[in-house]
Amino acid sequence: MTESTGWTMTLLASAQGGAGVAESLCFWVLAIGALAGAVGVVISKEIIRTAMCLLATLVAMAGLYFLLGGYFLGAVQLIVYAGGTLVLIVFGVMLTARSPKVSFEPRWFEMAAGAVICAVLLATLLHVVLRTAWPGEVGAVPDATVAAIGQQFLGDYLVPFEAASILLLVVMIGAAFLARPVRRDRRRSRRNV
Repeated sequence: MTESTGWTMTLLASAQGGAGVAESLCFWVLAIGALAGAVGVVISKEIIRTAMCLLATLVAMAGLYFLLGGYFLGAVQLIVYAGGTLVLIVFGVMLTARSPKVSFEPRWFEMAAGAVICAVLLATLLHVVLRTAWPGEVGAVPDATVAAIGQQFLGDYLVPFEAASILLLVVMIGAAFLARPVRRDRRRSRRNV
């Protein structure tokens, strides 16, 4: 028996039927797609390519949510992030940049600072994951219907939900302020001359 056939037989024996193999395959395809898109976001130097890699990551994450049974979360991921936020980023880049092929060249200290921050976050995450006593059995899954989620948003989590919406409003106003034309500076410079 060849090595690849032995690996396939092991995979089939470990699954609980045909559905287990299909779920495992879907998980690995989506996980690798999400990781590849995330790496593309980090290493791409063109803004449009970065946005497309972000789209791939968001769609793969939505697929993982669907695979785990979080249908509402997967739909929100597709509608809000992949559909709304990403389109807003692309339109913002297209409207404010001189060319859609605009690329950025990070300086060495920016890359070094990013690498240090990533290393600290990775070390913290590994510390938490390895030191936490994870429960052996999963408890009962709460009711995750859209109605139950809506009741939670408008009940227990109303204040954080509204605070997040106010924060997003402030961010949109700030982005509009920063993207405005530079007419005031030109008028001031003409007066000073």
